[in-house]
Amino acid sequence: AAWRTQWEADHPLGWFEQRYAYGVKGKYFHWILAHNAIVIIDDTLFVHGGISPKYLGTTAEDINNRIRRELQNFSLLEGGMITDADGPLWYRGLAEGDEAELEEHVRSLLSQFGVKRIVVGHTPLIATVVPRFRGAVLAADVGLSKPFGGPPAYVVIEKGSASTVHRERKL
Repeated sequence: AAWRTQWEADHPLGWFEQRYAYGVKGKYFHWILAHNAIVIIDDTLFVHGGISPKYLGTTAEDINNRIRRELQNFSLLEGGMITDADGPLWYRGLAEGDEAELEEHVRSLLSQFGVKRIVVGHTPLIATVVPRFRGAVLAADVGLSKPFGGPPAYVVIEKGSASTVHRERKL
C-alpha cells in the first residue's frame, strides 16, 4: 500500500501521457524541433530563461542548433545546454539577479545580438511584467498558469516601443 501511494504521488494522472506527447513519437516533439529556443524579432531578443555570462558570445543560431541536437539525442542532455541551470531555458539572472553586478553583461548581450531589449520568462515575479536594467530586460512571466494564479498580462511592442497590458489596461 505504501509503495502504491508513493508511485501514484510520483506519477499523477496524465504523467505518462504528457511524457509520451513530448517524446520522439508524440505530437509535440516535431513541433518543438521546428521552433527556436531563442528568437530575435526586430530589435528584441526573446528567450525563455535568459542568456547567462557562461553563454555570452554564443550566437542565436548556435544555441538553437545545440538545443535541437540535444532533443534529438538524449545522450547529449547530461552536461548539455538544455539541462544547464545557466542555459537559456533555465537561467534566472536577468529576471532576479543583482542589476549592478549584471549591468555590463546585459550591455554585452544587447550589443552581441544587436537588440534594444531582451524579453525573458521562466521566473514568475509579482504578477506583472517587470522592466529591469532600465528597460533593457523585460521579465514577462506573470505567473499566468493556474498553479500561480497570476492575472492576464503581456508585453506589447509597437513602433519600437515596449509597453505592457495588465488586467486589460495598457501601461
